[in-house]
Amino acid sequence: MDFVSEFMETTGASRVIAPVYDVEFIDAAVWFINFYYLVLHHSFTPKGAFDRTDMNLSGKVKGGFQFWT
Repeated sequence: MDFVSEFMETTGASRVIAPVYDVEFIDAAVWFINFYYLVLHHSFTPKGAFDRTDMNLSGKVKGGFQFWT
C-alpha cells in the first residue's frame, strides 16, 4: 500500500493533494495560494481548482502535484 492510500484510510480523508517530487517551499506556496483562491473565491470544486491551477502553473512551479480521491 502506498503512502497516500494508507494516509486516506487512516485519516478518513476523501481527497489528498500532494507533490509527486520534491518541491521548493515557494513553489508549493504559489501553487496552493492559486488553488485555494479558486476554491474559496470562485466556488470551484477541489478537482476543478486542481485542474485549473495545474494547467495555469504548468512549467512555472516544480513538484508535479497530484490529486487523489
